Amino acid sequence: MRGIIYEKRIKFGIILVLVLFTVSVVIGVLFAAVPGACASGLNSVDGDEIRWGGSTKYSNQLSTAIQQWNNLGKISILPDSIWTVEDLTIEDTYEPEVAWVGLWQKRPVGADKIYLNTAKIDAKPAITTNVIMHELGHALGINDHYEYSLCYSKSNLVMWYKANQYTSLQPHDKDAYYDIWGN
Repeated sequence: MRGIIYEKRIKFGIILVLVLFTVSVVIGVLFAAVPGACASGLNSVDGDEIRWGGSTKYSNQLSTAIQQWNNLGKISILPDSIWTVEDLTIEDTYEPEVAWVGLWQKRPVGADKIYLNTAKIDAKPAITTNVIMHELGHALGINDHYEYSLCYSKSNLVMWYKANQYTSLQPHDKDAYYDIWGN
């Protein structure tokens, strides 16, 4: 009798392990980077470009960030001119009481905005390029990446929800862009 009970427990244990493994694989697939999950549905793109204006004391870092996104090829981020409509205004602001380092805002009328919080950026200069790249990512329609999100959950991404020191687009940052704008 004990042998039969022991045998049933072993079979039950094996079945339970297989079921748990299958469930973990299914959850892993569901919560992996899902095409389109990184798209916010909002962006500053006009046709195939973003024309930006404004000014920032971080102009070198802005140039680096723009070049990184422009290297992907589909959408061009270009300076505004008298012959174009400004889609995005980039400006510095000093907001020591708020938590955010950079902020992209979709505006119902006029140019969208990227605010660069000098109070936070100047305290951690190593994050400057990342913050600008990240906010430009929002202007391109890419959501923040959070832990356990459908978008992706690795903190070494430019689009990670917290400012960091990564200043080159990682494969998933690029995938999120291509999911929205194509290859």
